[in-house]
Amino acid sequence: MAHKLGALNLMTKFVEEQTPQNKEAVLGALSSFLRAQNYEGKKEFIKSKNGLQWLNLVLQDKSMSARMSKKVLFLINDLVTLDKSVFPED
Repeated sequence: MAHKLGALNLMTKFVEEQTPQNKEAVLGALSSFLRAQNYEGKKEFIKSKNGLQWLNLVLQDKSMSARMSKKVLFLINDLVTLDKSVFPED
């Protein structure tokens, strides 16, 4: 349901946010949406939204707190250890 409502638009919301607390909350919501067995969300995030590149840019932000960096790294770990059925042709 969240996927159909545009949960990946949280990427844009993250960039627009100015306060660190709001950025962290948006990243947490995006991470919760993508983690675990949301294979369709993961597939769209990685392929259509260039999600891994986006996370790399987020991680390079010097103003990011250690806590937010940790959240990004946990999300990256979840994404790169995907079930092979997500991208069977790759």
